[in-house]
Order: sequence, then structure tokens, then C-alpha cells
Amino acid sequence: MDRRTLTRHVSLAAAAGAALAAAPIRNACASGTDEYDENYITHIGRDHVPVIAYHLDFTPARDGGHPDFGTPALNGRGWQMNIMADDLDQDWFPVFRSTGYQEISPWTDANSNLIMESRPYVASMPGDTPGSLENTPGNAITGPSSFASLFRYTPGVNTFSQHLVEFQRQQDSTYLMSGTFDDLTGAEDHSYTVMLDFGFVHEADQNAYFEFDTNGEAWMFVDGKLVMDDGWGTEEYFFNGGIASDGAIDMGQDAHVQTAPGSSGAVSTNSSDPGIVDLDQSSYVDGDVYVGPDGDPATGVSNPAGVSGTIDTLQYPVPMPDLNPPDDLGPATGSLSPADGSLIGADMHVTKFTLQNSRSVTVSGNVRILCDGAFSMKIGSHLNIAPGSRLELWIGGAVDISQNATINAAGMDPDQCYIYVLGDVDVRYGNDCIVYAHTIAPLARFWAQQRVQIFGSLIAAEVNLGQQSVFTIVDPSTPINFGDDVWWPPNPRRERIDLNRIDGLESRHPYRVQVFFANRNMAPSYFNLHTNVRTLNVLQFPGRRGMD
Repeated sequence: MDRRTLTRHVSLAAAAGAALAAAPIRNACASGTDEYDENYITHIGRDHVPVIAYHLDFTPARDGGHPDFGTPALNGRGWQMNIMADDLDQDWFPVFRSTGYQEISPWTDANSNLIMESRPYVASMPGDTPGSLENTPGNAITGPSSFASLFRYTPGVNTFSQHLVEFQRQQDSTYLMSGTFDDLTGAEDHSYTVMLDFGFVHEADQNAYFEFDTNGEAWMFVDGKLVMDDGWGTEEYFFNGGIASDGAIDMGQDAHVQTAPGSSGAVSTNSSDPGIVDLDQSSYVDGDVYVGPDGDPATGVSNPAGVSGTIDTLQYPVPMPDLNPPDDLGPATGSLSPADGSLIGADMHVTKFTLQNSRSVTVSGNVRILCDGAFSMKIGSHLNIAPGSRLELWIGGAVDISQNATINAAGMDPDQCYIYVLGDVDVRYGNDCIVYAHTIAPLARFWAQQRVQIFGSLIAAEVNLGQQSVFTIVDPSTPINFGDDVWWPPNPRRERIDLNRIDGLESRHPYRVQVFFANRNMAPSYFNLHTNVRTLNVLQFPGRRGMD
């Protein structure tokens, strides 16, 4: 996904102002009026159409801020409809309708495009298929009081800024606004709202449409009426086990994934690319395999015959958590190379950890080791964990476990060892290694060479199991919680409104469009707005009351 910022240089503002000043067009005071010059036709075909984005930044609930940012919905994650009322208020701001009703199945048109639930002012068309909602409120929003400040500048609650974004003309003469609002202010932000406000002249003979493609929350109003409705209810993310990759999964000759009795973990990737799960003809997975939400199960796995269970798509991408290492271990004490037979019984913070050839060390008690740099175990070395003990490794650099080395091979319980890899690095297990651990490496490339035996679970950016390696999935006895920084993000969603569905739109009349976008899920988001409307922003509306 292209996550380039939607904003452009400020110099565009001057260019936009000059273009509008030169246009023989007068300001319109409301949608549906004819207070404009019909020479708008001379403005069709512009390569860039600037639009003002009104941005409100919020402090999330976890930091004592707004209760609707980073707060789970009562009935879990899912798309929540009817949060906003059908009509904007007299100042053109959204009105609270409910805390949301979770979607069970979507409304679709004859071409399987997602559409909003029907309204008296939005006509049904042949081929439309009705969806359904839960009967009980979803509590995706706290209530009317908290909702009131989501898109309205409220001193002490949010911070207002104004930016310029743009539609870009495509080769097929449609227009696309594409990228992310997350860095609109110049810093990465995952707790904010954005409002776009622009006009267009309706041309009934153009079969015009607008279409969202986003993994955030988005609503669209035309002439003050709700026409696209995509709210979201989130929940905290817990990792229940299995193998979860953000990208490729490659399995070499005779590599094997199996599931221990009592575990239910699966193999999944967030990627939707064809062949993203590449199984050698002699490798196999005893279990289920899932490709990304937009993937095709028929093409996502290169050797479907090597999967004993089902091949399907993820309903939601698996979050790749931002890991926060412990901050109470004091300054690093330098490099550590334990002597053979050493006992490690206390927390430590080191710059580098090296266990030399054939040495054995034993961890006793509940121990955390923070290693800022490389973590390496040389040939034939052994990291043992005593019965009743537990080890957390937090590693900032590359991980290199050489051949015949073992981690927790005597204990044989992955719940005794949790390996957190913090960076965009390589995690390499050499030939004939044995590892019992749960490994969380969301940015790292995981590579098991030949005849490696792994027991536990894994999160990684990429996964490669080499020849004759065996990964036995053992689910953690308690789901792994990454704290209140990690939430289930919305599943990417595409919704459409055909303007000819909207009752009362008159051809060659100007109308106002308002798009309200929210990132309340503490995760990266993107937003694409696509349209074949030729007359975008050939007229201006007054500034936002309540934001000026």
C-alpha cells in the first residue's frame, strides 16, 4: 500500500487561490443553489485539484485524553454503522445518532460493490443485495458528548490545523486522492480526525460516483445527507499462537509445519500477493493457511496440495505490534559472554550477548535480558531454563543461533521463553538447532536453515523454513498481550456511492461534499478517494464555522 502523505507543498495554496480567482465563479452559500457561472466547463480536465483538509489532533484515552481514541468497542471489532445521523447540523457538522450497530453482512450492488444501507433519499437499484446489522448497540463511541468534539475544534480536547491535499487526474480521466493522513502535520500520528470540504457540479449524464478505499473510518455527505457510512469498533489485540507473517512464507524441501495436540494455531500472512506462501513440492503444512484479506486462496499458495487443512483469506490483517522494551533495567553494562556453566538469576541490560562454542548457561527464576545489539550463540552452545523459571529476551540487533545450538531444549516448554526482536534485522537459526520459545519479531526476517526444530509460535515480517526443518506450533498457554498500544485495525474496505441514486440532485447544479475521516485505532491508516466527477471544486464554499 502506498503510504505517501496526501499533503503537498504550501506553494500549491497560492496556485489554487490564483486558479479560483481567475475562474468566473461566485461563492455558493449552500448546496443545490445555482449561484455560479456555467463557464465551469472550462475548468474540467485539471491535472491537480486542491482541497483543504481540516485536521484535529487528539490525546488518546490511555494518556488521559479523549475516551473514543484507543478504546475497545463493547462487542469487539467490526464495522459499525449508524454512528452518524443522516443529516448534518445547521453548521454542516455531523450529528450523533448511536454508538454504532455492528455489520453482520454488507449491502452490495449488482457489481458486488459495497454500498450504504438504503435510505429514503438513496434509491435502490436492480441487483442490490441487502445486508444486516446486529440488534444491540456496539458502543464504538462513548456517547453524544464525546462525539461532539470528534470533528469540531474544542479547546482543551483537540488541536486544530489546516492543510492542503489534492486529487490527481488519472490516465482514464478519473481523479484519485491517495495516501495517508497519518503524517499530515509532519509527525506520525494515529489519533486524529480529518474533514474534507469541497464542491462539484452535478452532471447527471456522466454516471458519476465516489468511492472510498481505506482501513480507517470514513463517512461522506452530499448536500448535507449521509451517503457512505463506514464506522469501526476496535478491540485490543492478543496473539493466540501459530505462525503470522507480514509478508512472504517460504518452505524448502521437506520442510514441515505441524500443530501440537491441544493447539489451534494456523499459518497466515497479511500479504495478498499470488504465491506469497511458497511451499516446495515436498514440504507441507498440517493445518490451515490464510492469505491477506484481499488475497485469493486459489493463487496465494504455490502448492495447495501441501496443505492438509483449509486455505482461506484473513478477515482482518494480523497486527504487527510496536514492541516496547522494558525501561526499568538501568543503563547497559557492556558486552556479556557468560562462562561455561554460568547461572543467570537476575535481570540485566547489556550491549551485546555472545555465548561461545559449546558453552552452557542456565537461567533460574524469572529473568529479563535486554540486549541493545547483536545476540549470538556459537556452535553447540546451550541456553537452558531451569524448571519453574521463565526468560524474556529483548533483542535490538541481529539474532544468530549457530548450528547445533539449543534454547530451552531440556525444559521443552515454549512458555518458559519469550524472544522479542525489536528491529528490522535478520533472525537466523543455523543447521540442526533446537528452540522451544515464542518469538515475536514483527519487523524481522526469520530464517531457519536445515533440519532446525522449533516449538512455539512466531510473528515475523518474513518467514523462511529451510530443508527438513520442522516447526511445531505450540500455542502460548496465555495469549500474548502487547499492551494498550496494539489494537485490531479495520479491515481494508471499499465502498461506493453512485450519484444518480441520490434523490433531488439536479443536473448542472453545484453541491457540497464533506468527507469525515478518523483514525481512532492506534495503528497506521491509509485513505483513497476515487471519483469520475469532472467538476471537482470548481466553486468554493464558506470557511468552516466552529473551526475558523
